[in-house]
Amino acid sequence: MIKKYESDWHGIVFSSFTALSSKNIANKGFYEEFYCEFNKKFQTYEDISDEWKADKNDYADELIKIIEKKDNILSIGCGIGYIENEISLRVKKNKLIGIEPSIYSYNFMRKNTNVVCLNGNFPEIIKDDLYFDFAYMRAVEYVFNNNEYELLLRSVVDYGINDFLVISMSHYNPLLYHTKNIIKFVFSKLGLYKYSFEGMQFWGYARTKREHIHALKKAGFNRVEVKTFKDSLFIRGFRE
Repeated sequence: MIKKYESDWHGIVFSSFTALSSKNIANKGFYEEFYCEFNKKFQTYEDISDEWKADKNDYADELIKIIEKKDNILSIGCGIGYIENEISLRVKKNKLIGIEPSIYSYNFMRKNTNVVCLNGNFPEIIKDDLYFDFAYMRAVEYVFNNNEYELLLRSVVDYGINDFLVISMSHYNPLLYHTKNIIKFVFSKLGLYKYSFEGMQFWGYARTKREHIHALKKAGFNRVEVKTFKDSLFIRGFRE
């Protein structure tokens, strides 16, 4: 596991609305501030770039291949809900519930009656004894350290979800990563490169494919399948 740093997202520069920290990870307060800025810049999904939406439509298409065979679906950390909104428009027979800690992030999806979005954390926010035959989270696991990640995965298993998909955009190849670091170190000694996190926010963590598989198996998934889709890893755990 390695640390990740970012300076902007959706064209919104973090330093424009908050003080940055390269030591403390972006917390709930950070995301609430970010989404307030996001909602100033974008009023509907249509305002977001076509390139971004086309990319997320590809993910929706890939998820639909699984979801169209399922009845009750849970999205953990649905963010602005674009993918969930697209899925609900195309596969209306399914019951889709999204969970999101930030109350300001899913404003655009509130009018979509085909998706229920709960503001909070899994599993505490689910008050009823709901059954899900498939759950997923996309671009969420990066916010957790190893202990937090394993606790979340264990909570998914304990809830009784036997088919769970982690879509990770925060993965890395260890050989490539260490090779780049060696090159950076050599260049820094020659005065050609300077390590600096100025203007950067400690954003989260990236993991190797092996680390993801280990985390899911440790949590209790006895079969794990991994495939690459675009720039992401699809790590799918099953309990059989």
